[in-house]
Amino acid sequence: SGNIAQTGATTFSTGTGANTLNGATSITSTLSVTGNATFDTDTLFVDAANNRVGIGTTSPSNTLEVNKTIATVSATQLTVSNSTAGGYGAGISFTGKQTDDGLMYEQAKITADGDANWASTAARSSSLRLFTTNAGTLSEKMRISASGNVGIGDTSPVAMLTVGNGDLFQVNSSGAIAASTGIANSGAYVQSGTSA
Repeated sequence: SGNIAQTGATTFSTGTGANTLNGATSITSTLSVTGNATFDTDTLFVDAANNRVGIGTTSPSNTLEVNKTIATVSATQLTVSNSTAGGYGAGISFTGKQTDDGLMYEQAKITADGDANWASTAARSSSLRLFTTNAGTLSEKMRISASGNVGIGDTSPVAMLTVGNGDLFQVNSSGAIAASTGIANSGAYVQSGTSA
């Protein structure tokens, strides 16, 4: 027990017993741990046998599992943040390796971005954006606006659902088609409002 300070490479191996450090421990340089590693029971757990990491769990079922035991609807287990002021967003990127050059490239991403400058509560509106890659180019394919409108191929949807750049096809909050400019129909449909 007590404080431990170590300078230089440090290796702990489970061997025939477990290594326990009590008190404040400071390691300057590289720390190498062979075997499982547990931090505060299940705050952080490394499963060495399966190469998995668990946060909030000691039995991760995937490469990374984040668990939070809470009986609350819409609870979150993971926060992705951007500390730059001004409503700049944060997101998750999905990458894959290309065969010919062996490099990693983005396949898709999901981002949350501010619609305004977030200078006040009134200006704190955000959109959720989904991107996919087509022939090497990553671009936005769908957006959920701050008001809840969904745009497919439309970055500024004006109706509950819009399809195509320029809001060519629209479905309003009642489920009725509100606009269908340039769309040929092959059967009967009901349209409310004025065509765009």
